[in-house]
Amino acid sequence: MPKDPKLERFVLRFSVFASLFFAIAGILVGLWLSSSFILFDGVYSFLSVIMSWISLRAGVFMLTADKRFPFGKSTIEPFIILFQYGVLLFVIVNAFLGAIDDIRAGGNDLVLSGALVYLAISAGISYSIYRYLNSFKMKASSGLVTAEVVQWRLDTLLTVSGLIGYLIAQVLVWLSFEAVAPYIDPVMLILSALWLVRTPLIEMWTAIKELIDMDTGTPYSNQIRLTVLQVAHQFDVDKTYVRTTKSGNVLFLEIDLVVPRDYPYDTIADQDKIRQQLFDALAFLPYEKWLTVSFTHDNRWAE
Repeated sequence: MPKDPKLERFVLRFSVFASLFFAIAGILVGLWLSSSFILFDGVYSFLSVIMSWISLRAGVFMLTADKRFPFGKSTIEPFIILFQYGVLLFVIVNAFLGAIDDIRAGGNDLVLSGALVYLAISAGISYSIYRYLNSFKMKASSGLVTAEVVQWRLDTLLTVSGLIGYLIAQVLVWLSFEAVAPYIDPVMLILSALWLVRTPLIEMWTAIKELIDMDTGTPYSNQIRLTVLQVAHQFDVDKTYVRTTKSGNVLFLEIDLVVPRDYPYDTIADQDKIRQQLFDALAFLPYEKWLTVSFTHDNRWAE
């Protein structure tokens, strides 16, 4: 499915304004209630504002034609994603270290009732925004939009986990375990950081693989090879080599066909017909395709 630039810009703009709202609310409420967890949630949202704005500008830049990029600008997308999750990883690690310092200092004295109200409202709104943006993910067919959806999913789960932690703290207060309650805030932040750190690491590695042209192993890899073999069999091809790599929403496919020396389809018109057949057969792929098909008699030129 080709990328929808207009839908991509709409989703990114919506995410920017929603993140800005949560950033201001989280930072102000976190400082007011002396909650490092809520403050982290606000900083995370503020980070999302910056990242969404960068994604928006990158999306606009990628649409402009530029002769300096003969293979297109698809590489910009994984680069932006790598930067986004790299910054997110830095914030998570710093939040983790800060929470450890809070525990050593005796925890945080916070207003539990206010925190519970804020987190309950925040969790509901975050989840609604996540579901709304997720409904556009397939239609937009954009790695930048997918990154925004992932960020909102993480933010929702982070808020829900904080709500559960504060409910535990409230129960402990009711059971006269007030001495334990101050540690709930930093402990919840530590647990959330340990859980959140997995996603940026995975996404960064995926972006790195795209940037260095590794085989990214899409869910369609086996289907691609099977499709090529089926078409090759129709045109008496001896052997096929299929190489793929993905950059943003562009899937680069290099298909080398080893044919016999007395090959009946030896004209350029015949070979263009095979190329068209391959292109049509691969129409199921939800990416923009950059297809290269080469013919050779000698296997060493295809290996």
